Amino acid sequence: MKAGEFGVNRITVADGAGEEANRQVYLRADGHTVLSSRVTASGSITGHIPTEGLGVDGNITATGTVAANRGAYSQSLTVSGTPVALANKSFVAAGVFIFGESTNLAINDHVKWTRGKTVGSNIAADFTTTYASGTGASLGRFTLQPNRTYQMVAALQCGFSGAASATRYTWTTADGSNLTAVDPSAISTVGISLPTSFGLIHASDLPSCMALVTPTTVTGVQVMFTEATGLSSYSAASYAWIQEIG
Repeated sequence: MKAGEFGVNRITVADGAGEEANRQVYLRADGHTVLSSRVTASGSITGHIPTEGLGVDGNITATGTVAANRGAYSQSLTVSGTPVALANKSFVAAGVFIFGESTNLAINDHVKWTRGKTVGSNIAADFTTTYASGTGASLGRFTLQPNRTYQMVAALQCGFSGAASATRYTWTTADGSNLTAVDPSAISTVGISLPTSFGLIHASDLPSCMALVTPTTVTGVQVMFTEATGLSSYSAASYAWIQEIG
């Protein structure tokens, strides 16, 4: 033990569950409380945070909320490692070529995402297969691994042949079914593009559609047109992304 420090062999946290932690703790003379090992809590840990702060040399693992407050003044909590809840999550971002797309624009066609970036192994993106309708591998489709929750967003900047036009699109399974076919509690919205005239060009802004889904089997998903009146193209400003969130 160093000079100016006090060693404590056990901390008992009385939180209803009777959790106990055997940890080495130092109460330093300069006002710091230093924990030199792991802090794990299934309930809550409540206490006074010194003015100088609370230092943890190991990991903090919590199934609930980690919060810091001292009197009327909020204190900051800094974690130098990767939070456990965000580790090993997958992500994909997708777009279209610089000149946009002007084919396969009918109802039940899906958006041809032709470029992008994937992180992790739970989401796969198809940027190379020849475009095909129906189910199966096709340019612009994504594959989700089961028993994980995904947030999906897509936005299209559409071009139209005239002012009396409209386009609707939404996330579906690869065969065009509603996402509730693979997750009864799935949530999905519809993106609606309407033309705004700029001289002789009729183009939309960038409305988006969103979905939350937790498939129970390996599932292909796509962004599908459910209305395509007067639709002539969608531009390189269009994008999609899928984030694994749970």
